[in-house]
Amino acid sequence: MKRVAFHELVEIAEVRRMLEAHQQLTGTVSAIVDTDGNILVAAGWQDVCTRFHRANPRTAWRCQQSDAYLKEHLGTGSEEYLDYRCLNGLRDVAMPIVISGEHLATFFTGQFFYEDEKPDEDFFRQQAREFAFDEEEYLDAVRRAPVFTREQVSHTMRYFRSLVHLLANMGLKNLHLAQEVQERQHAEAALRRTETVLRSIFDTIPDQLSLIDREYRTIHSNRPGRLERADRGEADQCHDFYFGIGEPCNNCHVAKAFETGERVVTEKRNPRMGHIEVRAYPVFDESGEVATVVEHIRDINERRRIDEALRESEQRLRTTIHGSAIPIFVVGSDRKVIHWNRALEQLTGISEADVVGTDRAWSAFHDTERPLLADLLATGKSDEISRWYGTFCDKSKLIAEAYESTGFSTKVPGGGKWLHFTAAALRDTRGKLIGAIETIEDITERKEAEEKWRSLYNNLPGGSYTVNENRIIEDVNDLVCTITGFSRDELVGKPCGVICSNAQGGCHFLDHGVEHLDNKEILLRGKDGRYIPIIKSARRIVTGKRLMVVENFQDITEQKRLEEQLRHSQKMEAIGQMAGGVAHDFNNILTVILGNANLLQMKTEENEPLLRHLDQIVKSAEKATHLTHSLLAFSRKHVVRLTAGSVNDIVRKAENLLSRLIPEDIELRFVTGGDFQVKADSVQIEQVIMNLVTNARDAMPAGGMITVGTDEVELDPDAARMKGMVEGGRYVRISVSDNGIGIPADLHQRIFEPFFTTKETGKGTGLGLSIVYGIVKQHNGYIDVHSEPGKGTVMEVCLPSVAETVPRQERTESEPPRGHETVLLAEDEPMVRELTRSILEASGYRVLEAVDGLDALEKFQADGDKIHLLLFDVIMPRMNGKKAYDEIRKVRPDVAALFMSGYTGDFLSSKRGIDEDFNFISKPLTRSTLLHKVREVLETGTPVPAKA
Repeated sequence: MKRVAFHELVEIAEVRRMLEAHQQLTGTVSAIVDTDGNILVAAGWQDVCTRFHRANPRTAWRCQQSDAYLKEHLGTGSEEYLDYRCLNGLRDVAMPIVISGEHLATFFTGQFFYEDEKPDEDFFRQQAREFAFDEEEYLDAVRRAPVFTREQVSHTMRYFRSLVHLLANMGLKNLHLAQEVQERQHAEAALRRTETVLRSIFDTIPDQLSLIDREYRTIHSNRPGRLERADRGEADQCHDFYFGIGEPCNNCHVAKAFETGERVVTEKRNPRMGHIEVRAYPVFDESGEVATVVEHIRDINERRRIDEALRESEQRLRTTIHGSAIPIFVVGSDRKVIHWNRALEQLTGISEADVVGTDRAWSAFHDTERPLLADLLATGKSDEISRWYGTFCDKSKLIAEAYESTGFSTKVPGGGKWLHFTAAALRDTRGKLIGAIETIEDITERKEAEEKWRSLYNNLPGGSYTVNENRIIEDVNDLVCTITGFSRDELVGKPCGVICSNAQGGCHFLDHGVEHLDNKEILLRGKDGRYIPIIKSARRIVTGKRLMVVENFQDITEQKRLEEQLRHSQKMEAIGQMAGGVAHDFNNILTVILGNANLLQMKTEENEPLLRHLDQIVKSAEKATHLTHSLLAFSRKHVVRLTAGSVNDIVRKAENLLSRLIPEDIELRFVTGGDFQVKADSVQIEQVIMNLVTNARDAMPAGGMITVGTDEVELDPDAARMKGMVEGGRYVRISVSDNGIGIPADLHQRIFEPFFTTKETGKGTGLGLSIVYGIVKQHNGYIDVHSEPGKGTVMEVCLPSVAETVPRQERTESEPPRGHETVLLAEDEPMVRELTRSILEASGYRVLEAVDGLDALEKFQADGDKIHLLLFDVIMPRMNGKKAYDEIRKVRPDVAALFMSGYTGDFLSSKRGIDEDFNFISKPLTRSTLLHKVREVLETGTPVPAKA
């Protein structure tokens, strides 16, 4: 029963009359308050409280504290009362009202004094003053408050407890009676409602339900046809209704339920209904006997048809799976294998009988247990696929809730195979997960073909990549990565503009409809931001419905470099030809100047004032001679006399000259390595070093340090080709470094161009580094520059290293030797011819003059037996010196010959057949050089080899 309130048990009005009568008799105030604090009834109130204590906020708060104290300290389960002296000085008493163990209300009385605690007027007088009460009125009210003995209070509280309990218990009994009547009424109404609901449910169930008594009569049925017969007085026994017989049939389910008291379930074929499922449920009476049986009949004709169709469908599915040429297996939601077809048996060598009904499908493909895709999908754990398969598995683009993976299985017979797995979840018509199906494709041949294609693709002689219609790179070969510096992952799947420098101008194929492109020169963008020149050919193709662009290209960086080298070489060749032509005429002029100056020096006394002027003429002419040699070296047509020697000796020899060129604010250091041998013209290499050091000096206007060093380096063939060399090998390196102003990167290639200079006008000719470049190339070497603005410059000259060591023959300068032999001189330039004759005759030689080769041949025919030496200019009109010499050799094979020319050595070698086997002296001629060479040829007496 629910918890009742105190006011539901008693008549509150009657209780109020009783409390008011008691208050009139005794002067005792009283009240009953429910557990929520509501005052149910109250009688009387003392003036001291109503007029003073409750009227003043401060003393009213004290009254509230008294009420709160009584409520808090009154035990809810106690029937004793609790008294308390309030803060205002009066006594309050409270008593719980407990009915049937429940605290329903509280009885309060108070506003009195105990006899043994008569009021202290001084206390109340002080309180009147504190709270601004009228003192006399307040004391008068206090005096009117009742005074009780403790015994009186105790009797009063027992009286009220008994009275209230009596009234409450009487009310409780009446309430119980009313509640019982009400509950019975509610139960009867609920039963009627339940019967109505049950009958409605009974009648609306689609299956046939009947309630049958022990006489096999139908008491109620949701098929009224059976009851209509009973209404007409006909028997409605179930065996008569269905089968027309007078007693229950054999194996009657209703009879069995009555007999055993247990539920009976069976299937039968009924003549009227066909196949039915019958259930009989016994219903027991109060004594435990079966009083009635509920008969439940369900038409199962459709179910049997569906079951049959399902069996046929399952059979067709099994036939389809097992007859498929594709390896297939099916697992249930418990990972147990349901189907394992013949194709899978052939692939794995595992029979259906060995795996169906187990969860070991994995054993066909792996050595250790791990879930297959079908296992994870069948158990709803698709989120774990990445854990087991990582990036080797993707969602299928064709089938929902399907995944694909490719891998190599060593378990498959035949040494293992590449397999492609596709698994999809299986759900019933309600969407419930019931398993998964997985197909396996043997892609070994395709994989091998892909590997062959990939190998071919990656070994193409050029770079190749494909781009789809969305401008996304789909594939690249290894050479694309090598050339651009990107990895394959950094390119595949990225926009083609990553490497295509033409992205801003639009795509030829996707924007402008171009079908093909052949041998177009464009730039490719590298990872480091540099642009790489390429020759590209491309095709626009359609595969299925997809548009693709296939691009192939060749890196022509090396070709571009070689073209640049060729242009530079052609430029140098053109300027060299000009220099060679100038040198020829200039050499003849210098020969006359130097020769005559030398003759004048011989004939001038040492103390003669004019001798100083002659010396200046000779020095200037010699400087002009060096300039001519520089022009020839620049043109790389000067005949070099390469001899093996130590590069350190050459550096040390240059050191003496360099010390005079370097100012005091620049420190010059030499750091030489081992005794490295090169085959070089030492004079020209000295000139290279001097030019480089001079350039370094000019790059340090505020002073600094120049370091000249030597060491040896090894070049592999690829590095050698990049530097324009024919082959790799060991090279001796001469380096000149400074900490000057440096050279900008864009000028590194231009500094070797003739007449290019960064110096102010008048402070440089622009030929210094060009001459260096020509000399180095003539020695089959190369030169490198390493420089940054503000960080100085390092120039490196590398010459081929040689193993042989040939001691150099040092010749000391001495007075030219004299002679007495006859020399046949052939020279077409009159001034040079006259000067040469004068020099020779002054040294004791007899000279026969000829103006050209034909004239020389005639002179030889006249006095041939008296001639000891042929001194012929190479280039002369009518007949050149070499041809005249050849004619003379026919008569005198042993005749000695010395050729001279102002033309460059390569011109004479290629055009006139004068090579290094001939005795040769270059113009301009000095007296000393000429006389020493003539004496050398006469004394050796060695004729030119017959091959000449």
